[in-house]
Amino acid sequence: MRPAARRAFTHLSMSVVALGVVAAFAPQVSAAELTGKVSSSEEAMMEGVLVTARLDGSTISHTVATQAGGVFSFPGNVLAAGKHVLSIRATGYEIDGAAPSVAIDDKAATVDLRLRKAADIVPQVTNAEWIASMPGGVNDKKQLLGCTNCHTLQRIADSKHTSAEFLEVMGRMAQYSNNSFPLHPQIRVAETNAGARFGSETKKFADFLSTINMSSGEKRSYDFKLLPRIKGQGAKFLITEFDLPKETMEAHDVVVDRDGMVFFSDFGANQIGQLDPKTGKITEHPYPVLREGYPMGGLDLEQDESGNFWLAMMYQGGILRFDRKTGEIRTYPVPKELINEATQQALIAPHHQEVDGKVWVTNVGLNKIHRVDVKTGAYETIDPFKDMPKTERHSAYGMNADKQNNLWFNDFSAEGIVRIDAKTLEVTMFKTGTARSRPRRGHMDSEGRLAFGEFYGDRAGVLDTRTGKMTEYTVPTQHTAPYDAALDKYGFLWTAGMEADRIVRIDTSTGEAIEYPLPRQTNIRRIFVDDSTKPSTVWVGNNEGASIVRLQPSE
Repeated sequence: MRPAARRAFTHLSMSVVALGVVAAFAPQVSAAELTGKVSSSEEAMMEGVLVTARLDGSTISHTVATQAGGVFSFPGNVLAAGKHVLSIRATGYEIDGAAPSVAIDDKAATVDLRLRKAADIVPQVTNAEWIASMPGGVNDKKQLLGCTNCHTLQRIADSKHTSAEFLEVMGRMAQYSNNSFPLHPQIRVAETNAGARFGSETKKFADFLSTINMSSGEKRSYDFKLLPRIKGQGAKFLITEFDLPKETMEAHDVVVDRDGMVFFSDFGANQIGQLDPKTGKITEHPYPVLREGYPMGGLDLEQDESGNFWLAMMYQGGILRFDRKTGEIRTYPVPKELINEATQQALIAPHHQEVDGKVWVTNVGLNKIHRVDVKTGAYETIDPFKDMPKTERHSAYGMNADKQNNLWFNDFSAEGIVRIDAKTLEVTMFKTGTARSRPRRGHMDSEGRLAFGEFYGDRAGVLDTRTGKMTEYTVPTQHTAPYDAALDKYGFLWTAGMEADRIVRIDTSTGEAIEYPLPRQTNIRRIFVDDSTKPSTVWVGNNEGASIVRLQPSE
């Protein structure tokens, strides 16, 4: 098992058994199912326990959940022939004794797992559970959501920093670019400080952080408020996780093309990744460095009507087009007169550039929008906030273009969805019903319905861009902090975020929500919904765990 996978399994108290070397991508030849039961002294037969099987030496793992009676079953033809190591995720528990391995061949296999109380529950606690458990006010807790952009909250909770020391730490954190994480920190070129990064109440936030860590002694001042295990329909799924070849690879946006090939933006390196889901093979497509000395990596990966990919190159100062058939890459650098040390092209909307030959992109350094001519590379600048009160904070984030190539973007500093008319450049704001909901990312479907995640609102919304009607849906778990959302053709709204390690499906006709738990800590940014299957298949990247995850619900 490669270092990243080994680190993640240890982090979740998953036991591992060393086995003989097997080919990394063995053919899927087994027709037999693997079944078993999970039990413990405390709960007897346990429902909602995640059971993961990994062929020794492979970069691919498969996960199912136990049903009523503690029974689990891996579908036939999923597990490749050979020996598999089994591990579990059930907060508060670990496998009693050495984790078993099981041989898969042409016969059905059965294995029962006995669990015991975990010796140390701390590494198993999700970000959402940390936030729910920690004392403090709503505003202080919401500030913690910004910390998980780079690391888990365990790093804060286990620290012993005083308030004064936290001010120093926050000053250092402010120097790191937002595509950093502990294994790959990157320094901003533009000067910044804790006040600029954390706001006017920086000292108050430092005081708060010193009350939720270990600075006052060896015992925490609060008890854990743990989420119940998922049961019923939410436990009916198959999850496949594909490890990436380097533990520093940050799979930010994951997109499946028309041929079923999976592409992803690497948030920390100048490359677009490609995964063959049939074999697990990863191909890296590097792209040029436009700005030496600036942080590497791209964020938003989108497709145009032809199926070609476009990438927002973040601090590299530009965008690029990737021809998925030829592999040819063309970059569009930001002109010198529009660039500064804080220039950042984070989000892009190329979806209907065939209408007028224009692609929309953000410029964080200017807090404005650019429109790029795909033939000439010329940049046009639009300020969508120029007529808004100067006392209000606004910023452009997730972007989508409709069929007329009008731009729709999420106002991440406030609570609105903003439309820019492609012909007149007229700006229109549509506000959510939740104050400072901070809509982050989203997807627009073929009918013009824009789905979006409300990062501060713990909701996912849908705006019908044809009528202006907006509907919001509350997610079941507090502090989920939805980052992205997408509709499928069956009437379900999908969302997820960096905190709860769960993917959420909401029935838009009833508001009923189902959560699907993930087998390890999963920092989710973008979600991709493939509704060519029924039920829909969902893909996400684990931005801090060097993997790509596929969720296949059973119903």
